[in-house]
Amino acid sequence: MNKKLNSLHATARKIRAISGGSGSGDKRVGKRGEDTVIEIPPGTIIKELWRAPPEAVSEAQQGADEEDIDEMRRERAWIHYPGMEEANKEHALFQEVDKALKKSEKSQVRHFNKLDRQSIEIDVGDIEGKHLIATGGQGGVPNTAFVTNQFRTPKFARRGEPGEHLKLSLELKLLADVGLVGLPNAGKSSVLAALTSSKTKIANYAFTTLKPEVGVVNTDSLEPRFTILDNPGLIADAAQNKGLGHTFLRAVERALVLVYVVDFSKDEHLDDLDTLIKELNEYKDGLAQCGTVIVANKADLMGGNPQENEIARDRLRAFQQHVDHLKEQRVLQSSTTLIPLSAKHNANLKALNEILVEKVQKEKETI
Repeated sequence: MNKKLNSLHATARKIRAISGGSGSGDKRVGKRGEDTVIEIPPGTIIKELWRAPPEAVSEAQQGADEEDIDEMRRERAWIHYPGMEEANKEHALFQEVDKALKKSEKSQVRHFNKLDRQSIEIDVGDIEGKHLIATGGQGGVPNTAFVTNQFRTPKFARRGEPGEHLKLSLELKLLADVGLVGLPNAGKSSVLAALTSSKTKIANYAFTTLKPEVGVVNTDSLEPRFTILDNPGLIADAAQNKGLGHTFLRAVERALVLVYVVDFSKDEHLDDLDTLIKELNEYKDGLAQCGTVIVANKADLMGGNPQENEIARDRLRAFQQHVDHLKEQRVLQSSTTLIPLSAKHNANLKALNEILVEKVQKEKETI
């Protein structure tokens, strides 16, 4: 894992490790092939899709008779001095070592057929290190390894075996400092656009965002900028992969700070927050506690005349009481902040920006 990388664009679709060297005179065995290292960014999920069986297993699965399998094995496993193949096959020493190889490969086939091997599935996370994905094949055996008192110059040698062949899936969980979490049409994209000064037009219907969008927030202070991730709207049962389900949840789980964006103009805004918390925790226990900011968006729709303003203030107080109750139940962190916002009119945007800068910096200090 290389923390300097932030995408999989440079990763080749086909990777072949370097073969080992050939043997040489003076009884020197071939040089070991060098390791091939594939560098991937933090947050990559590695999944094995398919793995080729060893050649001995593949040959046995073809349904050929034993004589044909023996011939395929000899062709694959042995190399003969020019013009000596037939003579070698008649020699007692060759027959003995070939018989031992046959016995070994039969055992390999039986073991493979009984094996209930777990496929590779690795969540690399942020920890630097290496993971063994595939091993090289057994090296060849020189003719000198078969020397006996009765047979001083064997005219055959063992070929090296091919390494493992497999197909992997690499998936990168996007990493951002801040992740926006909300139901469809809660105004997440408007919040992102306001914070990043984006001129993107936001349509007024559900699922405007169909893929994660990353923006950069440049602060006015000396504090460094931070990245913010807008995701497709979350729906009920997303943890069971409904809607954009797991695609969405994998994108947000690595954010340092999660921001719940709730449509404050809806009568069901408290239920909406509870739905978001439920889905995050069902996907990954404790994930909802990463949500330390709650944005009561579209607060401008609640005001107008003095009477409506008073209703909006009462509604906000009730919302705060609900959040405080969730804190007491330890569903949310005690430091969770509720802030009313109008992303459309940039109302209270500066206060939200300052809160996010503070929380991102605090989280980065703990890494």
